[in-house]
Amino acid sequence: ATITRPPRTNTPTATPGAPFEIVDKELICDEDLMPPLLQIEAEDAAGDPVPGIEILVVWDEGEDHFFTGLKPELGIGYADFTMQVGVSYTLQLLDSEIPITGLSAEECTGEDEELFPSSWLLTFQQPAADS
Repeated sequence: ATITRPPRTNTPTATPGAPFEIVDKELICDEDLMPPLLQIEAEDAAGDPVPGIEILVVWDEGEDHFFTGLKPELGIGYADFTMQVGVSYTLQLLDSEIPITGLSAEECTGEDEELFPSSWLLTFQQPAADS
């Protein structure tokens, strides 16, 4: 006998079936932001934050999964991942069709001409549903 399980309903979702699209990719040079982070914001079509979105990050030596909404003090649509300097990452929301490649900690120059690693802020949004 085949057992069919109902879909999980424990994670909030936005517009069903509408994949997220990247709408902003910003290099962040902030000396106070250490270690360097991949920061993700997930929004629905109305611009409201969406928790529970699974994110996959892959690099040469491994991969990791993490979710938006685990740091509610930073926003329920927010997630982050700590980058290692010198490593290139590929990031994809599992509710998205297009991976973002070549993400790595770039060199930023501080006030004292000291170099420090950058972070990235990636904003993903669901397109408005066709009416």
